[in-house]
Amino acid sequence: MHRLSPQRPGDRAPRSRASASVYALLVALAASAGCSGEISGVGGTPSDTPPRRPGEPAPDAPLDLPTVDDFERYSRLTKLEYRFVIHDLLEGADGTLRSAALTQVDELPENNYAGFYQNHSFINASPRLAILQLQLARTLARAFLTSSLYGELCGGNNPDCVDNVLDRLLPRLWKRPIAPSEREELVAFLDETPAESRAYLFFLRVFASPYFHFKIFDHEPASPRDRAIKHANLLSFSLMGTFPDETLQQAIEAGALDDAPNWEPHVRRMLTAHPERFALLFLPQWLGMSTLYESGDHYRDVPMTSVMAEPAFLFAALIEEGETVAPLISIDFTMNDRRLAELYGAETDDSWEGWMRRDADHTIFGSAAMSALFVYDSGNPNPIRRGSYIVNRLLCRNIIFPSESVQTEVDRVVDSAPEGLSPPARMAYFRSFETCATCHDQFDHHGLALEQIGALGETRTTYYTGDPVEPSGVAEDIVYESSRDYARQLAETSELHTCFAAQLQSYFSGGNHLRANSHLRRIAGDLHNKSIADVVVQMANFSLNHTQDDR
Repeated sequence: MHRLSPQRPGDRAPRSRASASVYALLVALAASAGCSGEISGVGGTPSDTPPRRPGEPAPDAPLDLPTVDDFERYSRLTKLEYRFVIHDLLEGADGTLRSAALTQVDELPENNYAGFYQNHSFINASPRLAILQLQLARTLARAFLTSSLYGELCGGNNPDCVDNVLDRLLPRLWKRPIAPSEREELVAFLDETPAESRAYLFFLRVFASPYFHFKIFDHEPASPRDRAIKHANLLSFSLMGTFPDETLQQAIEAGALDDAPNWEPHVRRMLTAHPERFALLFLPQWLGMSTLYESGDHYRDVPMTSVMAEPAFLFAALIEEGETVAPLISIDFTMNDRRLAELYGAETDDSWEGWMRRDADHTIFGSAAMSALFVYDSGNPNPIRRGSYIVNRLLCRNIIFPSESVQTEVDRVVDSAPEGLSPPARMAYFRSFETCATCHDQFDHHGLALEQIGALGETRTTYYTGDPVEPSGVAEDIVYESSRDYARQLAETSELHTCFAAQLQSYFSGGNHLRANSHLRRIAGDLHNKSIADVVVQMANFSLNHTQDDR
């Protein structure tokens, strides 16, 4: 009888010849903590060759994992996704082991975003990465045996332990069905493994599989069920940063998502359960902060992870309160941890715990996150960067920047600018040249509208040149009396709400946000002033049912 719980001495079946090589590998790995190996999948011979990029020649030895030529697109988990997966796997687990796993995630090279939305750098597979992933697998295998989830599946010598793991957990962790032959091999592996190390070696095998560390899906799924599996997993990682929960997995296996699926109840359920996770996954990509989030850098002595998380936690609070996206732009409160609150000059004491709500009126453009993007080392905001950011990210327009053929002329204009000009005068000087005006006319007025807002939300009345900051002005259709008034009106525009929906659709589909924005203009009225949660549900359901550009 195969068990994952302790087994009586002598109750071990003989090893099958087919699995002897994998068995020997895992016993060797368990015996030597310092041993370096490669990620091994179920079946085949372990290989020390990382997955190939398209067009690279096949290795002499077979890979356990189908090569990247067999899958047009797949990527490994990001650090944030690893953390969420570990949180779900190791709830209630030994604290030391759980902390060790999270520390090992910090040591992994990040799977950086290349452009917009889920376009991660190609695999980044390397011998060093494989060694780090294997070290993480060892720690996860030990820690999982102390977790609440393991207790639920296998606690008290549960006779259904193996079936629970193979049927309820493994398809979720590996993001695919477990074939009958594969299941038989796993059961045979259990039968042949010594009782004292059986559970550890089995879960080492689970967590060392490429199917745990990578999102592996056919570009064109072969059947409606395969497509449902792919989209359900991508949806789960997009909303929660982790593998599907049991409710979603049951819907997959029941065939409820095979044909013209209704994703709405699943999107709403997962979003409601984890608004902070979704915010941390989506917002840094939308606002162009994802690479800074994991950089390990600091902004004014505050870790960038805190700085870049502030807009995300604010966004999550707005989701929970049923708000539209507008208050994110023109905020009257924010979410800070203690170090951020102190950076803004707020009073704190020892009672401050985690992320707490705090009154604020500086708009998102006066947040530390935006300042890290758009403020010079001198502390002076850059109106050109602010303006082009608004037009590109928040209004989904495609700014046409100078071509290389005219860059020499642009450089000449910049170098010839008179000394001592205030920012508005300097920008007006640039616009007096036709070569520069082509770009600057598209965004200067938006950047200048924010000049009252300093690096950390303080109100500016003069420039570094001594010239006064003009509080009122016109930016296209927005006639404003102050920078905060401009931000409030910008946040209420139909164009911003439509762009926000386009950014969400692109996030779920992996498509182009400008193309999505063009298509969504016809329903702009339906998107205007709709709650964030409702727009998330609408765009996720639309993207997963209609996208032609599958991730």
